[in-house]
Amino acid sequence: KYKAIGEDLWKERTKKINAELFAMTYGAPVVQLIQGYDDYGEVIKQLEKMGFNISTRLIEDFLALSNFGRCTDFKETGEVTAKV
Repeated sequence: KYKAIGEDLWKERTKKINAELFAMTYGAPVVQLIQGYDDYGEVIKQLEKMGFNISTRLIEDFLALSNFGRCTDFKETGEVTAKV
């Protein structure tokens, strides 16, 4: 059910970028973090923080674009975000 909704929603609206461009743009901040911190543990913490912020933004954009109603429970929330 949710997979079909997701395919219909994002079929024509998804902007795609080249994989090499993505790797370069992601790699640049990683290199800066490694150069900025002596401790790799701190680099990992910063990357986790970045990932959390990016994930939050993606979910907010998804909710704004999809006009999807409220989920009734956590299971439905997981299905919607995974499939739509």
